[in-house]
Amino acid sequence: MKNILKHGGVKAGIFMIVFYQIVMLTVFMSGYSAIPKNVTNLTVAIVNEDQQSGTEFVQQLQEQLPFTVVTNESLEQAKTGLEDREIHMIIRIPGDFTEKLSEQGGKAQLQYLINESNPTTITSSMKNVAAEITAQMGAQVQAQSFEGVLSSMQVPAEQSKQIVESTMGKVSSDIVLSNPQPAGMQNQMAPMFITMALYVGAMIYAMQSIGGMKQLQGEMGKWRAFFAMRGTNLLVSILAPLVGIGIYFMVQGYGVEVF
Repeated sequence: MKNILKHGGVKAGIFMIVFYQIVMLTVFMSGYSAIPKNVTNLTVAIVNEDQQSGTEFVQQLQEQLPFTVVTNESLEQAKTGLEDREIHMIIRIPGDFTEKLSEQGGKAQLQYLINESNPTTITSSMKNVAAEITAQMGAQVQAQSFEGVLSSMQVPAEQSKQIVESTMGKVSSDIVLSNPQPAGMQNQMAPMFITMALYVGAMIYAMQSIGGMKQLQGEMGKWRAFFAMRGTNLLVSILAPLVGIGIYFMVQGYGVEVF
C-alpha cells in the first residue's frame, strides 16, 4: 500500500479529489449564499396607475418588501430597467384596480413583470414574493368585504371589526419540520453539490490510480497491487468526504449539531 501511495499518479488522483471539492464547493457556496444574504440589494419597481387607493397599496408594499423599492418610474422606464437587469421585478397596479375591487363579481389583478434571464435564485425568489403579495392582498380584500357586509347589516363598526378578525383567524397552519435546515439556498442544495463534487473528483482519482496500479503490477505482482489499490481506495473514500464537509462547516461556521 505504501508503494501505491507513493506513486505519482495516485498522488495526483488524491490531489484532484481534494482540489475539485475545494474549488467547486467554494464557488457554489459563494453563489448560492447570495440569497437571502444580499436580498436587500435586489430592486423592485412599483408602477401605480390607480389614482384612487393605489397609493395606499404602494405604501403597504414599501413597508412589507425587504427589497430596494422604486416608485418614481413610469412603466416604460421600469421595463427598460428590467431588461437591463437593474430592476428585478415590476409590480404594476392597473388604473382600474380599485374599481374592479368595488364591483360586484369584479376581479382585480396585479401584474408582475419578471425577467427570467436573471439567475434562477433571483427569478424563483421574485415568483415566491409575487405569490405571497397576491395571497396577502386577497385576504385583506376579503376581510374588508366581509366587514362591509356586516356594516350594511347595521352591525356596529367595532363589533364587525372584531367578528372579521375572529373569523379570518379561524383557520391557521401548524407546519412541523423534522431536521430543519439553516436558512439559505446554499444549505438546501448542499447535499447535491457535496455529492457532485465527490463524484467528479472520484472519477478523476479512479483514472489516475488505475494507471498507477498497472505500472506497479510488474514490481508488486498483480494481486498484491490489486489489494493494495483496494486498501488505498477505502482510505481515500473515508477521508475525502471529510474534506468537503470540513470546508462547508468552516466557511459557514456550523457546529456538530448541524452535522
